[in-house]
Amino acid sequence: MGRALILLSCLVLSACSSVKPQYYTLGTPSLSSVENQHKPVNSIGVARIRLPSLLDRQGMVVRKDNFRVEVSEQAQWAGVLRDEVNESLVSGLQAALPNTRVQVAPWELEQTPQYYLMVNILEFDGAPQAEAKLRGSWQLLQGSSNRLLKAGSMSFKRSVVGKELQDVVQVQNELIGDLIRQVLAVLP
Repeated sequence: MGRALILLSCLVLSACSSVKPQYYTLGTPSLSSVENQHKPVNSIGVARIRLPSLLDRQGMVVRKDNFRVEVSEQAQWAGVLRDEVNESLVSGLQAALPNTRVQVAPWELEQTPQYYLMVNILEFDGAPQAEAKLRGSWQLLQGSSNRLLKAGSMSFKRSVVGKELQDVVQVQNELIGDLIRQVLAVLP
């Protein structure tokens, strides 16, 4: 009887701990307010995004306070966060510049874009009913010469009204849109 009770307890505990993770993905940021407001650009590339090790993981980073974060086991990125940000940037740039070839590094030498963007993210987190942040820097370079054309820092914050992590991800997607708007404003 004692063994059966122990076995039953173990089964109940393992069932409780096997909560399926929820997977999240970034999408195309809404940029309707900036479409068709730019001079034509033949092509633009997005170089590989740099992330700190804190963010370079599958579990989502949820901000608890200024000095504390939680890496969630239940809330995870559907893909590699670096790739999620790359895809969001590319799709957002393509939506804002519909007649421009937008590509992701690496590219063939003969396919070198007219301009390319390098992004270094230092902070990309948030919490429900708090705020989400995107902080770091970016550089816009001439494709053929690798000459720096513009550089900037980003420190975007937006309120998260909802109570779910899905609400945080939606606001993080809007922050990527803020970055795209900043870059589009300086395109030659």
